[in-house]
Amino acid sequence: MSTSSSLYLSSEITSVEAVEDKLYLWSADGAQYEIPLAMLGQFRAPFAPPTGAELLILNTAPVVKSVNVDDEALHVTFADGRNLSAPLYWFPRLLHGTPKERQAVEIWGETGLHWEELDEDIDAVQLFKMMGPSAESEASIQRWLARRSDPQATSHANKGEKQLAEKGEPYPAE
Repeated sequence: MSTSSSLYLSSEITSVEAVEDKLYLWSADGAQYEIPLAMLGQFRAPFAPPTGAELLILNTAPVVKSVNVDDEALHVTFADGRNLSAPLYWFPRLLHGTPKERQAVEIWGETGLHWEELDEDIDAVQLFKMMGPSAESEASIQRWLARRSDPQATSHANKGEKQLAEKGEPYPAE
């Protein structure tokens, strides 16, 4: 058995058993996986799958080949031929971006998606897990929209002070 910070399985889980402080998973291809139960507590409730949902576990990490954003969705093509799309309204910054800004995506590493002009970063692996819109707060989106429409809204940052996104507390700019 091996230890890894990521878990990717090549086939479906056929059996699950908790023994002492570990969770054991057996997959249809005969592999066995051991997960410390303490790690399960790190999962956040808003991202827990609904009852009856199936668990997708991959044997190897996906690699992004290309990205396209149209007026309806974000489309990601992976090197192994899989295509994954998510509704554009799940990503408010992409939704409010111009077509030119949406297409100006950089692929960082194997799965990182970055839009410099939209200040948006998405890990393509998370698209497999998403079940709804971005967790970014409405207040954060409104501040971002205000900065886009009024360059003077960033005057505090130009004076060496930034605001923490949710609390409005100042901290020194780097």
